[in-house]
Amino acid sequence: MIVNITPRTTNVELELKIAQEMEKRGAHHIYRFRIRGMRDPDVEFDVENLLSKYRIAELIDESEPQYDFSALFAEHPSDMIGFYIRALDKPDPSPVEKKALYYGINALLRTTDERS
Repeated sequence: MIVNITPRTTNVELELKIAQEMEKRGAHHIYRFRIRGMRDPDVEFDVENLLSKYRIAELIDESEPQYDFSALFAEHPSDMIGFYIRALDKPDPSPVEKKALYYGINALLRTTDERS
């Protein structure tokens, strides 16, 4: 089953959506879920908690962080983050290029936060 999320979706709201879907279809079944949509870059869904709490065999998080690349580039025009955005932010990226952009920016921003 697909669970659609938005950048405002929290862990609690995600759990409520999943619990409601399971209740609607029968709590005695075993489920497989895919989380799709854009999420707040600062939110990490607690997949392990959901797997241990409910009858879920598989829970795949396919959500993507909703970064504002133009604002990030304006903030980091001449450092590694800016160079990375310039190199990979294209109008029609392939799925691999899109993942590389999101994962790379996530790693660079976390590294920047750790140095602060």
